[in-house]
Amino acid sequence: MKPAEQNLEQAAGQAMEIPMEQAEQQQVWAVLASQGAMIGRHEQLLQQILTQLQTLSLAPPVLQSMPPAAPELVPQGSIGQSPQAESHLPSPEKYAGVFCFNAL
Repeated sequence: MKPAEQNLEQAAGQAMEIPMEQAEQQQVWAVLASQGAMIGRHEQLLQQILTQLQTLSLAPPVLQSMPPAAPELVPQGSIGQSPQAESHLPSPEKYAGVFCFNAL
């Protein structure tokens, strides 16, 4: 074994032998507990999603095989107009101003 490899093994062994302080242990346990709680919530959400997907897959076949609705036919003269736009407005008054053709 090369001396560099021996130094690495010794350093790794020494690092593992260093005891954690009580405060560090409590922090690690707190982080692990919060991660465990989050995993539990994720597991519950995934279970709910799975249940909902199973419910959807068991939907009545009538709903799954319904043909699409037929498009509504629009009379030819009313394209772009809504039924309420058909109300009659009075004609505008005639313009009494002067046209200036020299401005062009």
